[in-house]
Amino acid sequence: MVGSARGARQAAMSRPDFRIGKKAGIDFQISKIAKVLLGRSAELGLVEQLVDEVRAGRALLVTGPPGIGKTALLEHAVGQATPETRVLRAAGVENEAEMPYSALHLLLRPVLGEIDELPDPQADALRGAFGMAATDAVDPLLAGFAVLTLLSGLAAERPLLCLVDDGHCVDLATVEVVRFVARRLADEPIGILFAAREDDGRVRSTTGLPRLHLTGLAPDAAEALLGRAAPHLPRHLREPLGPGRHRGDLPPPDQRRPADTEHAGRPPGARHRGGRQPRRRA
Repeated sequence: MVGSARGARQAAMSRPDFRIGKKAGIDFQISKIAKVLLGRSAELGLVEQLVDEVRAGRALLVTGPPGIGKTALLEHAVGQATPETRVLRAAGVENEAEMPYSALHLLLRPVLGEIDELPDPQADALRGAFGMAATDAVDPLLAGFAVLTLLSGLAAERPLLCLVDDGHCVDLATVEVVRFVARRLADEPIGILFAAREDDGRVRSTTGLPRLHLTGLAPDAAEALLGRAAPHLPRHLREPLGPGRHRGDLPPPDQRRPADTEHAGRPPGARHRGGRQPRRRA
């Protein structure tokens, strides 16, 4: 019985929606992702606040350089969502970045059947955008209203969380629609998280949205992360990097052992105890 209970508990913890928190009658919240994201308590708190307040309509733009943790924060949002929350998600793909509405199609693919419930002009705009009907051109305003109406209808049934990752690879038409919808959430029970690199022009298209910018970890968190990922790394390589190296202005620490650097520059054969050369026999 103990073994089966332990197995059931481990299986539950492995689910992406596993969490412990106030809603479970305990004083704190944590997820598997939160355990991994060291030094990100403030950022995790903002994401959790968005998910908790999704019924009031919330949007957040997450920016930062590659590998900084944007995707992990989006995964954390999924883990924090209640079981009743519907999650729609899409990620940009580089070879589709110039195809209008391609990322929007990925985002709405699970609910494309709802297009039939839209007013005719809006339904025609989305069908044209997705190649489901012939059209000379897609009216961006109609497409934006169509998506807003569609998401609002879905949210009337249950809270809705929309996640868009790799925004630097998302086509500009989709970015404009997401921005249009995000600025009109009002009291709609819809949450939108859009993650993108900070140096991409598409980020400028989302001007006006609340932004969470991710920077490097604090030295103590970075050292803890390094200790977790590479616990056997020599101490001289685990010394905290200074601001110059964080920016890339200085080279990385010397990867040689201290004993190697101590004798660096000496001629061959000089690395003997006391620095003496061995005596040659006559």
